[in-house]
Amino acid sequence: MTIHQTKQEVHTSALTCTLKLPNQTYDKEKVNVVFRDSSGTSQDLLRATDLADCANTPLAWYYDNNDTPTNIQICPNTCSTINAGHDAGALSATAPGINVQLGCPSKKIR
Repeated sequence: MTIHQTKQEVHTSALTCTLKLPNQTYDKEKVNVVFRDSSGTSQDLLRATDLADCANTPLAWYYDNNDTPTNIQICPNTCSTINAGHDAGALSATAPGINVQLGCPSKKIR
């Protein structure tokens, strides 16, 4: 299962940096977040332990609560980077977007 967000789907000028997790059973250690830019290039975001850990990588995300997560938070610096390039893709045939992928081991900051 994936959660997918594009500019057209959220009808805003920026991609949101808080993503609601599904109300279903999933393994929180098997969640990945992928950003697709306006050229169609995908980049994996690494899972940070928490907000403080965001400083250790330029492209990362973390859970709002590591024990019982309900949201994925895109790290502030990553959110800024994603949205800085987002408006450049406004006239592109490929809308920038964020995919949340469930089922494969999380790619983490190490």
